[in-house]
Amino acid sequence: GISITSKNLSESLESSMKEFFTFGEVKPSRSFPLATSPVSILKEPLRETLTKIHNLLSLSANWNSYDALPPDPNAVMHAKSWIMSLFQRVEDLRLPWIKPSVSASPEGEVVFEWRHNKKKLTIYVGEQNIDYVQVWGTDIHSKITDGDIEAISDRELLWMWLVS
Repeated sequence: GISITSKNLSESLESSMKEFFTFGEVKPSRSFPLATSPVSILKEPLRETLTKIHNLLSLSANWNSYDALPPDPNAVMHAKSWIMSLFQRVEDLRLPWIKPSVSASPEGEVVFEWRHNKKKLTIYVGEQNIDYVQVWGTDIHSKITDGDIEAISDRELLWMWLVS
């Protein structure tokens, strides 16, 4: 397209792609002369997830045929940062990592979903907010809670609940 909006989206996409493909690049250093950097090591288990998040930028308005908004580029960047931070914390706590399902919400958010045994955790990442839904079982009478993730401890408690 040739509109300002199209130009801005194109620039955002280009910037995001540059960030995606250069973040965590393997660079020799004195600390890691023949190994990858810690950031590279962090990113490898997330490569597929980060690619799926990035690919959400290709969705346009009405992508679900029900007037859905396209994913917000700022929400996409927030989601990339958030999932890398979560992964690092899970590693630090020596908890198991479960690869999430990645999708978009009709409101332009990035959606992560994990299932473990009968538990399901869904996270909605917007430009400035993160919300969750916890489900304790598979039937209609299962316990469900939801809320905002405001502190690092919130996401840790949710993860520990999921993998327990």
